[in-house]
Amino acid sequence: MNLDFRKVSNYKTSLNYEDEGICFNGEIEKVSKHKVLLDGTLKAEIELSCNRCAKEFTATVCEDLRLTLTDIPTSIEDLDTIECLDKQIDIQQILMSELETF
Repeated sequence: MNLDFRKVSNYKTSLNYEDEGICFNGEIEKVSKHKVLLDGTLKAEIELSCNRCAKEFTATVCEDLRLTLTDIPTSIEDLDTIECLDKQIDIQQILMSELETF
C-alpha cells in the first residue's frame, strides 16, 4: 500500500492495513509541510528461534507504533523518523522494517 506524501491530510485520518499476517490500525496526519505522523498498533505473528535450544517458535507481536515520516533528508539520528525521499509512503515496507527489529 503506497500513499502519496503530498496527499496526506492535515487532519487525523484512519489508516487500517492488513496483508500477509501483518495488521496495523491507527491514524495518519500531516503535522507540517515535510512531516507526517503515523500512530497506531502493529500486530503480527513472527517466527523466532530460541537462544538456548535453537528451536523455532511463533510469537505474537502487538506493539504501539508512533513514527515520523519526512520527505526531505534529515540529519537527526532518530530511529522513529523514516525518510520517504521518493514522496511515496510505502506502508508495507515500513511495517516490515519495524517487525525486523523484533
